[in-house]
Amino acid sequence: MKPSLSRLCASLGFAATLMFTAGAVQAASFPCKNAQTATEKHICGDKDLGALDVALARAYQNRRDGDENNIGAEQKNWIKNVRDNCTSVGCLKSAYRERIKVLNGSGASFNCELAKSATEQLICGDEGLRYADRTLAQSYLALKEAGGDRKQIAAEQNAWLHNVRQPCASVACLKDVIDARNGTLGLEREELDARIKKEIGYSKTAFYSDTRFWPKDPSRIIALYATQESAAKNHHDEAQQDEDYILDIYVLDSATRKVLQHGNDSVSSDAIALQSVNIDNTDYSPLLGVQAFGINASHTHYGCAGYESDSVRLYALEGKTMRPILSDIALRSNSGMCGTECESKTIRRELRFPDKSGKRYPDLLVRVKTTEAREAASRKKSVCKVDVTRQDYTLRHDAAQYKVPEGLDY
Repeated sequence: MKPSLSRLCASLGFAATLMFTAGAVQAASFPCKNAQTATEKHICGDKDLGALDVALARAYQNRRDGDENNIGAEQKNWIKNVRDNCTSVGCLKSAYRERIKVLNGSGASFNCELAKSATEQLICGDEGLRYADRTLAQSYLALKEAGGDRKQIAAEQNAWLHNVRQPCASVACLKDVIDARNGTLGLEREELDARIKKEIGYSKTAFYSDTRFWPKDPSRIIALYATQESAAKNHHDEAQQDEDYILDIYVLDSATRKVLQHGNDSVSSDAIALQSVNIDNTDYSPLLGVQAFGINASHTHYGCAGYESDSVRLYALEGKTMRPILSDIALRSNSGMCGTECESKTIRRELRFPDKSGKRYPDLLVRVKTTEAREAASRKKSVCKVDVTRQDYTLRHDAAQYKVPEGLDY
């Protein structure tokens, strides 16, 4: 028996309260005690899949909050044609990860405001195509930088664009040919990461790593490596999470692999365990008036008082120096208590750049929306009351970095 579309979409909407079972410390976007279908039982029986289910619910809700057109229909289509066709935990994990990437994505590899051709307009009008286009652009750049005949690689790509992609007149056609081209290029980011490590002589054991071209500037590469202070510890062991991760951050010339800037930082991992750390895809340079990039970190605590958050921090390049200019701001956080569907708190923070003058370090705006659900008595019965509050903060840069008010980091 497959779950109904209405039930699944409801579980991926606001009601995505973190639920935790007493016997197994995992989260899901629905009460696991009510799990009926094989899919729901898979989710509740696997901690990692449960966390992916919560992450998907969060990503979907963020898109709904943004009034994204057709996102509901798009989600129903994914549930029916992708998720419901999975019969194993492995298949579900893969499907969830890809869907989360799509929901959290943004633009294509080109400026959609300047899209003129029918092909470009089709890509810009479909989130799945925008994600596939970005992935293809990364694979293409990585292939060029990994070695081989660059002129031949470029000629093959141009021929594909003209002879295969351009004739497509529908979203379905474009999805097929772009997916096929991604498979043909076949160079995963991990391969580029391995080459970079070797070429810069990085020999530490990195528990998390990420390597990406600078947003909108393929002449530079950003490489990120996170190691524990005690590298002998197993980062999957929650009992051994009480220490910081040390970040090694490099900016390199993509052609010569010369290190242009190098910096260090740290990210905490205590009771709220670090789940991932990666490079932000946003091009912050024109927004801040300096060469700048971001790093994202995700934290999760599994237990009866569950919590998860996604944060961003920003760095600026000044000459050969890399320095932090914005400490952690939690853009999304969710918390909840086991045993009830009505004890939860969701915080969404949006980082805005209202000053378009291009001056160095303009004031930043943090727009906060807090949604809190709690039980309240009404006519001798308990009801779920939801309160929504909004608040704005202005961040100003002092001589060193932006001052972040207390409480915005969780």
